[in-house]
Amino acid sequence: MTPLESMKIRLGIFAADEDPLLMLYLEDAHAFILGYTNRRVIPAELKSAWVNIAINMYGRRGLEGESKQTIGDVSRVAETLPTNIQILLNNWRLGKVLQFHARA
Repeated sequence: MTPLESMKIRLGIFAADEDPLLMLYLEDAHAFILGYTNRRVIPAELKSAWVNIAINMYGRRGLEGESKQTIGDVSRVAETLPTNIQILLNNWRLGKVLQFHARA
């Protein structure tokens, strides 16, 4: 199953008219994971995290730049990255070596 198919099933979207928008969120989530983990390829174990991050981005549409939105008696808090996904990604982060001095 492709990430797009998985995302559509989880969101309950069956028509193809939102595919371009969903693909943009999948591309953004892909870039985010690669940058966050310092990797060049997303490991197979992070494929579901990739889809979940894209779904999270999709759910925050219209809240860009806001952390909390209140309309009447209803408040909506935008979680930038759910804790469970952050913990999972942290396990796959690679460190960067800034300088290396070999001793002889």
